[in-house]
Amino acid sequence: MTDVPEPEAPVRLWEREAALAAVADALAHARMGLGSAVFLLGEPGLGKTSLLARASTSAVGFQVGWAGGIATEARLPFGLLAMALHGLGGESVLEEQVGVSSGETRSAQFYRSLRWLTEKSSITPVLLALDDLHWADPDTLAVLGFLCRRAADLRVAVVGTLRPWPPGAADVVADLTRGGHGTLVELAPLSATAGLDLLDVLLRGSLGTHSAMELWRACDGNPLLLKMAAATLDSGQDLPRLEPSAGLPAKMLLSRFAGVGNTALHYAQVAAVCGTRFRPSMVAPLAGLDDRTADEALASLCLAGLVADHEAPDPSGHLADSGWATFVHPLFAQALCEDLPGPVRSRLHAAAFRLLLSHGVDLAEAGEHAVAAHLVGDPDAVAVLERVGRDALRRGAAATAATRLTAAVELAGVAANVSLLLA
Repeated sequence: MTDVPEPEAPVRLWEREAALAAVADALAHARMGLGSAVFLLGEPGLGKTSLLARASTSAVGFQVGWAGGIATEARLPFGLLAMALHGLGGESVLEEQVGVSSGETRSAQFYRSLRWLTEKSSITPVLLALDDLHWADPDTLAVLGFLCRRAADLRVAVVGTLRPWPPGAADVVADLTRGGHGTLVELAPLSATAGLDLLDVLLRGSLGTHSAMELWRACDGNPLLLKMAAATLDSGQDLPRLEPSAGLPAKMLLSRFAGVGNTALHYAQVAAVCGTRFRPSMVAPLAGLDDRTADEALASLCLAGLVADHEAPDPSGHLADSGWATFVHPLFAQALCEDLPGPVRSRLHAAAFRLLLSHGVDLAEAGEHAVAAHLVGDPDAVAVLERVGRDALRRGAAATAATRLTAAVELAGVAANVSLLLA
C-alpha cells in the first residue's frame, strides 16, 4: 500500500486572523444551512486572492465555483457570476431566454439563479469564491446582492474580494453589510512588527533591522511589495531608491521584468493593454511580432514567473481556459499599462478592436477596446456597441445594456440615429 503524502503546510498569512476567522465562520454556517457572505476589502497586494485561495482549499466537502474579474471584462453581461456558475455546472442559468420581454428576462434571471442555487446546495454545500469583484459587471453585482439577501436558509457561502475603487462593488457590499446580509473585513498593510517578521523569514535573517525598517516604510507595509523586494535582494540585485515619493511600488513592479529582454518586455506591455488575462494569439500581431518571436517572449515571461502558462491552475486549483495566459498578479499588468504613454495605449486599444472585429471573436470584448480607444465617430465602433447593448438587453442585463448603448451614443455624437437614441 502506498503512503498517502502529507498535505503541504499552508502559506503563512501575516496579520490576517480576522479575515481567516470570518471565512471559517461562513463555511461552518453554510454547512449547517445558514448561508452567509464575507467580503474582503483592501488595496492591491494585501493578500485578498491568497485569502480566497485559502477559503477554497479549506472548503472540504463543498462544491466550489471560482471566478475572477478583470478590467477588460467589466461590462460583459453577468460575466463574473456566469463564470462561477459554469464551474458548478450551471452554464445555462444566465443564458438569454427566448420569447419574453427584456424586463421579464431580468426578473427571471434573478429568480432562476436563486432556484438553481437552492437546488444545487441542497445536495452539497456551495462556495462562491469571487475574486476582484470591483471588476464585476453591474448585472453580476445586482444578482449577487439579490442572492446574498436570500441565502440565510441555504447551504451557501459567498466569499468575495474587492478594492475600494471602482466603487460599484464597494457600494453593493456596503448595502449588504448594513442590512446584515454580509460581513466586511477590511485588510490593512502589515504593521512594522509583521513586516519585519516577513522580511526576516524571506531573507533568512540576513537584513539588518534598520534596513528592514526602511524597506517596510518604502513599501508602506504592502505584503506583495515586501515579497518582491525580498526576492530582488535575495537574487543579488539592487532595489530602486527606497523612497515612497519616488514611485517605488511602480518601479518595483516594473523591475521584476528586468532581465527578460526588450522583446519580452514589449510583448508584456502590449499584453497588459489586453488585460490581466490575454490571448497570446492576439498579442503577437498587436506587438508586431512573428509567431516564433512571440512564443519566445511569452516563454521568457513564464520562466521568470511573471505570466502563468495557460494550462496552469488558477488559485482554486482548476485549469485555466486553454488559449489564454494570465499575469500572475494584476498589479504587474497595471504597472506595465500605466508605463505606456496615453496615445500609445489608445492606439493599441484601437488595434485590438480592429483585430477582434476582423476575427469575430468576442464583440463585447471588442466594445471594451472601442471605448478605451475613444473611437469617436467610428461607425464600426458605434455598431458594435449598439449590438452589444441590445444583446445585453435581451439577456435581461439592463445595467450593462445602458452603459454600452450610452457609449454608442457618445461615440456616434451628432450622427447617432433615431433607433440608437430610442434604444
